[in-house]
Parts: sequence; structure tokens; C-alpha cells
Amino acid sequence: MDNLLSIIVPVYNKKEFLYECIESLLNQSYKNVEIILVDDGSTDGSGEICEEYAKMHRSISVIHKENEGSILARIAGARHATGSYITFVDADDWIDETMYTSMMSEIENLDFVMCGIHRYYDNNHIDSEQLLYEEGIYNKKDIIDKIVPDMLWSADTNRWNLDPSLCTKIFTKEKLMEEFERVKDLGCHFGDDSAIIFPIMLRVDRVKLIAQCHYYHRQREDNVVPGYIKDEDFFEKTYNLYIYLKAEFYKSGYWVLMKEQLDHFYYNAIELKKMCYNEKPGNLYPVFPFKEIEKNSDVILYGAGRVGKEYMKQNDMFHFSNIILWVDRNYQNIKYEKYKIEGIEKILSVEFEYILIAIDIQDSAAKVKRYLIDKGIEEKKIIWQNTRIKSFS
Repeated sequence: MDNLLSIIVPVYNKKEFLYECIESLLNQSYKNVEIILVDDGSTDGSGEICEEYAKMHRSISVIHKENEGSILARIAGARHATGSYITFVDADDWIDETMYTSMMSEIENLDFVMCGIHRYYDNNHIDSEQLLYEEGIYNKKDIIDKIVPDMLWSADTNRWNLDPSLCTKIFTKEKLMEEFERVKDLGCHFGDDSAIIFPIMLRVDRVKLIAQCHYYHRQREDNVVPGYIKDEDFFEKTYNLYIYLKAEFYKSGYWVLMKEQLDHFYYNAIELKKMCYNEKPGNLYPVFPFKEIEKNSDVILYGAGRVGKEYMKQNDMFHFSNIILWVDRNYQNIKYEKYKIEGIEKILSVEFEYILIAIDIQDSAAKVKRYLIDKGIEEKKIIWQNTRIKSFS
């Protein structure tokens, strides 16, 4: 018989999305599951929806508790779980019907298995984000040599390379509960996934990475600041997370390897608070992507804001590529003495080798990329580079 999988769903005021989430769990092709809905003090009727489902389905149980945050809701669900394996789903997300069949078929003799993730913006905009490491089984040596050196922060991307989300992973209950016992008093909301996944990577012996994306993560609307960033205790909680991770890296014997990564993780986390004041996080210094574009190639520059101006300045300085067209959606309101900015509809009227997206916000750049692909432009011709690189000048 298949192994029992416990699916834990922390629920806090997600009435609008909860039906879709639960239905996706019930429609799984993998049937040996228990679904544990943890109502974390909801006030919008989400708790009542949980109870409705529990009455209709024997595989569903409900825990009601006072609102204490997602990490303690997850711990409450994990303590209630009877399966040998545990996974999580956020109440505003959903999964495809083969997710657990695919992942549970790989779980034998592993500490956990993980897959890729779909970033859902709307029905016309879904970015599939596969893992940044090669698919396959990693033993202890492989984990330390190939994943740990840049899992928390990468100099190339200025972000983590290992997505810390617990929702894209299935863990053995024993291994996961050991980590939950360590973080139960941490008291953070931002980075609660990070508090689990990065220390556990230093303790596991064998994991499997699956390239396929199964999990759908609903993205926030533009300009919506998450509640945990608005939290008046954000700085204190983020510092507590830093101290916790530092102690765990010391105890595991990997502090030298993790120190620089943790410093950058903390720096970038603190920068997020700027969102509360309508400021963009990060000290942005755009550098023309010379490595991604062949010299003397014909390039369309998409975006005429600060990043676009800097790209054009650097390209002119080094006489690197031929900028044959510079476009922007807001072209009518942008006037430069030396350059002419055109509307984006001009893109399809010229021959080019690359389109360089000059936008600093990853989500916005992803939307532009999707738009260009929908217009029939080959993905390999579209270049975007993370501009969130710290300037030392």
C-alpha cells in the first residue's frame, strides 16, 4: 500500500481562495492522504469552510487555534499528522492533480523530495520556475559540494538559489519534526520557511530534486505590501532569524561557508522594509549584460527609465552593440535630446537579434517577457538581468 502523506494547510482569512485550494487536494491522483486544515484564528469565515469540508470528507480534519502565525500553525498540523511523510500547501495556492503521485514515487530512502513551482499572476501570466540545480538524487557530499555553496545567496542572481518554500517539498515526518522543535519559539513570520530549509540542508543525507513544476503559487498584486513587512516588530523578528541561522550554521560546522551568504540574506531582508515607504528595496546599479549579448549584434532596448538610460550610456561608452530601436510603453511622455523613444508596437516591424529588457523589478520584467513571447518572439532572444547588484563605488 502507498505511504500515508499528511498535507497541512495553514488557513488565515483566505475565504476567497480556500475552495480552489482544498478542491485541488481532493482531486489528487495520489489517494492515500490526510488533509489537515489549521484554522489560525480566521475571522472571515474560513474556519467555517474548513468545517464544511471536514463533514463531507473523512480524509479532512480541522484544527482551530488562536492566530499565532504560519510557522506555529504548521507545527500544530505536523503534531496532529499520522502520516510518515508531511507536506504543506498555502491556503491561497493550489496544486496540479499529479503532484503527489509524482513526488511520492521518488520518496523511498530520501529525507525529502522537491519540485519546481509555477508563479501565478493571472490566467494569462504564469511563470514556471524550475529548480536552479540539476534534477536528480543528491547524497551528502553532493549536497555540500553542489547546493550549499550558493543555496542561501548567489552572487550571480543576488538571491537564494534554493527556493526555501516548504510547499514544494515532501519531508519524512521524523526529520521535519526535529527542525520544528528547534524553531517553535523563534517567533518570526518573514523567513519562517528559510528557518527550516537552510539548516536542514546541512543535516540531511539524501534528497531528490525534480525539475517538473507542480505547485501554483499565487502572487500578490503590484504595490501590495505583505503584512509581515508592515509588522512593527519586523526588524526585531528578522534579526532573531539572522541570529538563529547563524547559530545553526555554527553548530553544523559550516559557518565559514555560510557567513557571506547569510550576511547578504540579512541585508536584502532588511531592505524590504522600504516597501512600507513607497521605496524600492535594494541599492540598484544596472550593468549592461555584456556576457549575454554578442558584440555588434542588433538590439532592441525595452524600457527608457533609469535602467534603460544606464544601459544606453554603457553601450555607447564601449561601442558594444547596435541599439536599432529603443521602446517604452510610456514613450509619448519620455523625451531625450539625443535619442528617440518609440512605442512597443514598433518591435515587430524591425529585424533584430536580441531584445534587452531594461526593467529593475523582476515581476514587471517577467510580464514583459511573457508579452513578447505571446507576440511570437523566441525566448532565447529575450535578455533580462537582475539589476539588484550592490554598488561599491
